[in-house]
Amino acid sequence: PQFWKKAAIDGKVRLDGVQVKVGNLATLLRGAIEFDRLGTGRSSHQLFDSKEQARTQVRTLTLTADNNPGLGVGSPIRYRGVDIGKIEQVELDPALGQVSFKAELDKQYADRFLQSGARFTLVQAKLGLGGVSHLDTLIKGVFIEASPGQGASKERFPLSQSGPIGLALTLKSPSVSGISVGSPLLFRKLVVGSVTQVVLARDGSEVLIDVNVDKQYAHLVRANSRFWNVSGVKADIGLTGGTIEVETVQSLLAGGIAFNTPEREMGPTVKSGHSYPLYGKAEKDWLEWSPRIQP
Repeated sequence: PQFWKKAAIDGKVRLDGVQVKVGNLATLLRGAIEFDRLGTGRSSHQLFDSKEQARTQVRTLTLTADNNPGLGVGSPIRYRGVDIGKIEQVELDPALGQVSFKAELDKQYADRFLQSGARFTLVQAKLGLGGVSHLDTLIKGVFIEASPGQGASKERFPLSQSGPIGLALTLKSPSVSGISVGSPLLFRKLVVGSVTQVVLARDGSEVLIDVNVDKQYAHLVRANSRFWNVSGVKADIGLTGGTIEVETVQSLLAGGIAFNTPEREMGPTVKSGHSYPLYGKAEKDWLEWSPRIQP
């Protein structure tokens, strides 16, 4: 038989409401332990937290990361949109200086994923001009997307945080001026990248803003490109009224950086790590540049 805890009040929060189960009076006062033959083949000496956990056959694994990106106990592990496991414990690993995520996979799926070559990647909601990708993460929280492996058995994996692929640049500014991680990088008012990091220079002299230009648009950046802060709203208010220009709805919410490249003397392409000054506003001729840049 399998044994599990029977809570006095069993409450579950669901998207369509709150489900509450109340046991008998003795259970309500003290809680209880139930058991049954569930045919799982698991050890009968283990006390599970619930009947559902006792019923499900699982295998364990450990994921590691430099920090916790927002995962918690119960965060799901999914494959093609189907839950195949979840995080059971989050703890700091002092020896490695990392965060360890103890997880369980349903045994019927586990064999394919507890192998060399398997990958576990964090999935978070991303805001873009076309909408929000992974909308359910805004409601249910972040989750881990699993990819099967093919090789020797393995039970410890790094947690991948899918980084941006493209051209990584650093912009230097006297102040942060409304820019934050996730702020869009704009070319002709269309998003072609985003801010990935905002830090203060070690000597305190300036702010360093790392941006990533999507790979398909990297050729638009040349040695003589100019970058400027659009920071959402530019207001010019007078006694007779005012006008407000908004680069994009997204830059209104998150700030933004625009850039352009001159038609003439645009200069050669640049490699990741190249730096530019970030100007507080655009000069008039920058806005008039209309380059045709072939990949």
